[in-house]
Amino acid sequence: MFILERLREHDPAKFQDVMTDLYRDEQPDPQDYAQNIEEQNQQAIGESVTATLLLSFMENKPDWTGKMGELLRYFEDMTESQGINKRELPGSPQALGRKLHEVAPNLAGLGYDLAFSRSHHPRTITITRRRDR
Repeated sequence: MFILERLREHDPAKFQDVMTDLYRDEQPDPQDYAQNIEEQNQQAIGESVTATLLLSFMENKPDWTGKMGELLRYFEDMTESQGINKRELPGSPQALGRKLHEVAPNLAGLGYDLAFSRSHHPRTITITRRRDR
């Protein structure tokens, strides 16, 4: 650090060139950035029982609309075939909604959009798989 301070004092132009060269290689590569985001989404999905079940549920569906309670019942029916203990599921439709809100950005990164109704009666969710994925 001492050398850089001395260079800045005695030759500001050279100091600027050195600093530019130092930080030029630190610019993130957009392709690396996209791959990193994809890996983070995959990791978050893999750690979420709710997201894993949702992806399995949507495997052959372009979209689905229904109540949280319905979706929770589908998930309960799927647990055995997925090798998941039912106790790992959210305990109520409201808890399921919270879990889905948590992983919605990660699911969006994988091409699944979640839209939650704003009305309380009935409270629904629409899951859509984007065609670009």
